[in-house]
Amino acid sequence: MRALNAQKFICSASIILLTISVSCTSTLYVAPRKAQCTSGEQQKCFLIRKKPTGNWILHDGEIADLAYEPGFNYKIKVKK
Repeated sequence: MRALNAQKFICSASIILLTISVSCTSTLYVAPRKAQCTSGEQQKCFLIRKKPTGNWILHDGEIADLAYEPGFNYKIKVKK
């Protein structure tokens, strides 16, 4: 009986770990153009959002491993 309980615990722990690792990634949508940043400099920022529709937000940093070209919409997976 104890072996069966141990198997249930291991299965439950595996499911919890799988859920945790899945929640560490999210999808971002990147606009086909950049916009003027609010920092006052002549820098251009990415326009990103978390859903396919909705308001764009400015992102003034780089996006690792994105070979960005203006004119293309991007749907990317990012690790947090």
